Amino acid sequence: MAENVTMRVQPNPVQMTPGESMDIAITLTNNSQEVERYEITVVDMSATWFKLEPSDMLLYPEAPGNEGTINLKITLPADASPGSYLPSVQVTSNLQPGIAASTPINLGINPPKLAAPDIKLEPEVLRTSVGTARYRINLKNNQEQPLSLRLAVEQEQPNVQSNLVPPVVRLAPNAAGFTMLEIQPQRRNWIRADRTYKFKITADDVPVAVFGTLRQSAGLPWVRAIITNVGWSLLLILLPLIFAGLLIAFVMAAPCRHQH
Repeated sequence: MAENVTMRVQPNPVQMTPGESMDIAITLTNNSQEVERYEITVVDMSATWFKLEPSDMLLYPEAPGNEGTINLKITLPADASPGSYLPSVQVTSNLQPGIAASTPINLGINPPKLAAPDIKLEPEVLRTSVGTARYRINLKNNQEQPLSLRLAVEQEQPNVQSNLVPPVVRLAPNAAGFTMLEIQPQRRNWIRADRTYKFKITADDVPVAVFGTLRQSAGLPWVRAIITNVGWSLLLILLPLIFAGLLIAFVMAAPCRHQH
């Protein structure tokens, strides 16, 4: 009896993750000489996991009416247990007793995807003239289980020191926490224009990266203002000359006073 109808299931096997949905095409071909109505069912899988659209079809003995496709939509609940499943698609005919065709679906359910933690840097951009810049890294565990985050800092520029206090943060389920980050360029900026340092914060086994920027301004801005101001620069050059001229004039005038 199985020769009277053939069935193709695509894709098969199927790999899914809890919470996901997937469409599977079930194609039937009527190989008999009769017009037959076929009903399709899925066994060995919870009825809440799947939906057939439609669940039956009428096929004729000659092409193109002898072939038809229905859609099997599988939607896994978020709490579906990981493992291997073997539900079957079964076909029955109004003209034949029993099962006309049956095809197993190799369904593999992966472990659920763990929600990534939230990592936020405050502030993302910091401008300061001090030698060590301090940032706060806010953390949030979005999982239903404890999470240990080991953080690291990657610098784009050399000669910059970074320190995480602490570098490892342990968070309870759905809990929040924080750590402090210190960024210290090895050379202070005393009189130059702002120096920009960029860095990236990562966490082990977490596909999340946070980017930050340090703008180190001049520690002695008044000196920079004098140097960059043309009038002040000329005054700085002329002052020693004026002082030297006055000193020479005073020294030369001293003998003249003694003669009188």
